[in-house]
Amino acid sequence: MKCNEINELLPDLATGMASATPEVNDHLRSCAACTETLTEFRKTMALLDGADARAFAVFDTRLRARLREDAAKQPAGWWAWRGVRRWQFHWRW
Repeated sequence: MKCNEINELLPDLATGMASATPEVNDHLRSCAACTETLTEFRKTMALLDGADARAFAVFDTRLRARLREDAAKQPAGWWAWRGVRRWQFHWRW
């Protein structure tokens, strides 16, 4: 298996939602980068398991509000889509 295939499986492996196949185990034994990523996912999941549920509720509420605000904003033309303000763009001859 390749790293990009393994990377898609790592979140499920870290949470225990999936079990590793022999091919995945072989790859993890031979690839330090994927093994490190899996370890980091597991550490993150352990931190999330120990966190206060109220903190997640506040975060979720703020995130959803921010996403709604961003979705409501309409780009002001081509310049906004490109992430460039008109005054930032200068023609130099």
